[in-house]
Amino acid sequence: ILGFLGNTLSIVVLHRRQMRSSTSYYLLSLAIYDNGILLGMIIYFCLPALALYTPCLKDYGSISSLTIPVGYPLSLTAQMGSIYTCVGFTVERFIAVCRPLHVANTCTRSRTLRAMVLIFLWSLVYNIPRFFHYHTNATGIGPGRQRFSYKETAFGSDPTFKHLYLIYSQLFFMFLLPFIIILVMNVGLIRAVKNSKSMHQSMCASARKEHNLTVMLIAVIVVFLVCQFPTIIDNILVAV
Repeated sequence: ILGFLGNTLSIVVLHRRQMRSSTSYYLLSLAIYDNGILLGMIIYFCLPALALYTPCLKDYGSISSLTIPVGYPLSLTAQMGSIYTCVGFTVERFIAVCRPLHVANTCTRSRTLRAMVLIFLWSLVYNIPRFFHYHTNATGIGPGRQRFSYKETAFGSDPTFKHLYLIYSQLFFMFLLPFIIILVMNVGLIRAVKNSKSMHQSMCASARKEHNLTVMLIAVIVVFLVCQFPTIIDNILVAV
């Protein structure tokens, strides 16, 4: 809940007109995706666990089962969008710090907006098969009353789908590819930060701002990697 509130506050601040830059667009997009992930975790993990010990939530599992066929794929779309937004943010910082001559033509707000749209479309298209993974069953439990549950469809339980999409494709597109790109770019950024330390006294104000922004990015990415890794592994283990 604290993370959700913190991201919401970031969205409010970053949405202000004076904050509009390519970097703030990436941070705004990241905060929105992260809120989507947190909302999915609250709905499909936290509240079901809480319902086991809370009488007033005894029917929550039945209610949440209605939304799983659509809601769970959307939360995974947000997760993928978050990962590739970090990739885009890292590439932008790499160009700004290590290829400064290309900044004027590459790190613009219009290009950033196009990148954000492409990231969203890629994340949504990749997760389309997830919308056919589960379906909802209704069971009568009394006059005018039903209990809902979810189960895998024939498509979702197919071994080929599980191995090719849920395991191998997930491992490559959600872990190996983005994390290798982030790792390579961060190595270049860390080297640039080390080199800039020796010239810190002669830096102008704008150069120091870029330096501080790069250090912040590296810290954000490290935390991001630590937080995302267990979730991705858990998704793969569930598929197995």
